[in-house]
Amino acid sequence: MAPMISINLCCYNSEKLLEETLQSIFTQTYKDWELVVINDGSTDSTEQIIRKHINDGWPIIYHYQSNAGLGASRNKAIELSTGEFIAIIDHDDLWLPSKLEKQMAIFFRSPQVGLVYTEQSILYHYPKGATKLVYNTYPYQRGNILLPLSLTDFITCSSIMVRTEVLNRVGLFNPELKQVEEYDLILRIASEFEIDYVEEPLVSYRLHSSNASKDSARRDNEVQFLIQQAIKRTPFLKEEMGSLVFSLRVHGINLDMGQYYLLKNYWQKAHDWYGSWYALVRQLPQTLWLYWRSKKYRTQISPESVVKR
Repeated sequence: MAPMISINLCCYNSEKLLEETLQSIFTQTYKDWELVVINDGSTDSTEQIIRKHINDGWPIIYHYQSNAGLGASRNKAIELSTGEFIAIIDHDDLWLPSKLEKQMAIFFRSPQVGLVYTEQSILYHYPKGATKLVYNTYPYQRGNILLPLSLTDFITCSSIMVRTEVLNRVGLFNPELKQVEEYDLILRIASEFEIDYVEEPLVSYRLHSSNASKDSARRDNEVQFLIQQAIKRTPFLKEEMGSLVFSLRVHGINLDMGQYYLLKNYWQKAHDWYGSWYALVRQLPQTLWLYWRSKKYRTQISPESVVKR
């Protein structure tokens, strides 16, 4: 019988942190899962670590391939998965033991929900082995979250679990995207399904010197593409954003909902979002800076300027 959850783990030269990541999977309180591991051309001891746990009897489906990139690797993992749900974890992140159990509880009571994520923390790794755990206060939201998600990418890939039937409907990762392939998929899911989250930081994102570097110019170009695609799928989204906010987002500038309300002159809604006038006033300098930046981008972005995929 197929397991309920297929955990997808993609690796590339992961020997330094992989064992701790695997242990955070093995200690999950929810036990009905398989682990699908894609080794994307590692040249270190990644394979030996995985094979040791296969020999120990853990339910692992293992696939080695020549280096194809993260998007292609994630798609291969989904292709090999047999579960009704797909949970993703990156090779250097950590789950708390109750992560899968608490996400499944939401899915069981909310059949309309297509994806469940969790709050997260950041585990900083310093020289000489020192670490520091910091709670990450993103603007977590639930329900129809396409608008707030279009303003800021606040969902960590290692926190998500999604129904397999949802992926069958919206499609898989775009392997040509190199900086925002997870954001692209989550936006497509949010355009058709409700999203929920667990109000606990059940994922630790490990920040260290080996994290993949980000090409900010490429990222901004890919975000421009994503926002244009989101508006093609959901035309009213551009009207909701307004031209000012739209011009910021297509250039990769993130906003939160409070800033969105301020830029739209919805002062009472901004107050409700921030919780007090004091908190709102503290946001004004950054919001004014965003308004000033937007002047640079006032011209309508033409379809011809969108990156071609």
